[in-house]
Amino acid sequence: MSALNYTFVWKSVNKTMVLPIKLQKSVEENWRGENNLICEDCEVKLNQKYICPKCEKQYTIGQIKKRLDKDTKTVFLSQEYDTFMDNKTVKEIVVEDKPIPFPIDFLELVGGNFLEIFNNEDRYIPVFNRIKETLFVTKTCLLAKVGYYKRTVPALVGGTARKLLLIPLRDKRLVRPTNQVGSVVLMKDEKLEQQLEQFCQDRNIDKYYEFIKIKQEGKVIEVEEKKETEIPANVDMSILDEVMKTNGKKIAVKVR
Repeated sequence: MSALNYTFVWKSVNKTMVLPIKLQKSVEENWRGENNLICEDCEVKLNQKYICPKCEKQYTIGQIKKRLDKDTKTVFLSQEYDTFMDNKTVKEIVVEDKPIPFPIDFLELVGGNFLEIFNNEDRYIPVFNRIKETLFVTKTCLLAKVGYYKRTVPALVGGTARKLLLIPLRDKRLVRPTNQVGSVVLMKDEKLEQQLEQFCQDRNIDKYYEFIKIKQEGKVIEVEEKKETEIPANVDMSILDEVMKTNGKKIAVKVR
C-alpha cells in the first residue's frame, strides 16, 4: 500500500490545528504460503466463472456491473454506488476535542490495519514528534472520524515509542458478551464505556440506505469530478500544551 494523502484536523474550543499528512500501513501482512486452484489434467490455473441459472450466461467478476439489494430488491450499478459513497467520504482525520485514557479494556474494538501517520517535510517533523510523544507520555489517545475506503470509520490516534498511529475501530455493538460463567468485571470505566458506545457506531449503513432510497425514487446520481483542494496548514501547538497539563503541571517532553 502506497502512502495516502490526508488532512489531520484537531479542533478544540477556540483553536484548530490543521496538518497535511500521509497514511500508510504500519504492519506487513502475515507470512503465509499461497497457492492456486489448477486444472486436474493441464495443471493450469483455473478462472472463476459466475453462471446465470436462467440463461446460463457466464461472467468473470470484473464483467458484472449490476447489484441487487437483498432487502429492497433494488437494482443498481456498482459504479453508481462507488461514486456515491466516495463522494460522501472526505480524506480527513477529524479529531475529537479532548484526549481520553487509552482504552485497554476495549481492545475488542480494534478492527483493522494499524496505519502510521507521518509527514517528512522539515517544518512538520517536530510537530509530529510532539504529538506522538505527548500522547505516549500521558498514556492517552484521541478519538477521530476517518474517511477511509469509501467509509467513515471511528478510530483512535495514539503514540508509541516510535510511531504516531491511526487505529480503526469496530462498531461497539458487534462486541459479544463473555462466554465465561461467573466472569467478574475487574475494572470498569462507565463514563468511558458510554463515550465509546456512542462514538463507535457505524454510520455507513445509513449512507447505504440513503443511496438505495435515491435509486428507488428513480433519481439520477450525477457527481462532478472531484478536485483535490489543499487546506491551509495551521500549526497551533497550544492545543498540545493543554493536553500536557496534568494536575496543573506540565509534563516535560523532549522534542528531538
